[in-house]
Amino acid sequence: MSLLGRVLTSLLLLLHLTAVAGSLLIGTPPGDWIRQHSRGYERLVGVYQGWSMFAPNPPIVDRWMVVVGKDQSGGVVTLPPLMGARETVSVEWRYQRAGKLERNLMSTSRGRALRAYNHWLCAVHDSMVTVSLERHSQRSPSPEDRRAGATPTVEHSTIRTQRCKR
Repeated sequence: MSLLGRVLTSLLLLLHLTAVAGSLLIGTPPGDWIRQHSRGYERLVGVYQGWSMFAPNPPIVDRWMVVVGKDQSGGVVTLPPLMGARETVSVEWRYQRAGKLERNLMSTSRGRALRAYNHWLCAVHDSMVTVSLERHSQRSPSPEDRRAGATPTVEHSTIRTQRCKR
C-alpha cells in the first residue's frame, strides 16, 4: 500500500474510533463535543446507537394481523396469515422474515403490498369472495392489572378489504 493509502486509511480509522468514543462518552463534555462534530459521519455510516430495544420496559402494545375471508355462502372464515396461527397471550421476540412482512402489511400506507397480498390470498383460497386484513392490538396490562386478573381488551381495525375476482 502506498504512503497516501496508509495515511487515508489511518485518518478514516481515527475518525471512526473518535465517533465510537463520542458515543461511549455520551453525557460528558468531551463526548458531547465529539458527537456534535461527528453526528454527520455517524448517520452516514450508521454507527449511532439507540438503546430503546434493550430498555427494561416491555412493549406497550402488542399487534398482530388477522385475515378474514367470506366464502360464496356468506360464511366468515379466518385464514392463516403469513406467520401462521398466533398464540393468544404471547409476544413474538425472535426475528422471522414473515413476521417483518406482516408488521409492514399492518400499515395502511403499504397500498401496493396490501393489494398484492390480498390478491395472493384470493388465489390461494379460491372459494373466497372477499378477503379482509385486520389489525388486532392489545395493550400490555400493568402489573397491578395482571395481579388483579384483569383481561385486556383486544381492539380491531380493518386495514384493507378486497373482492376476489373470479
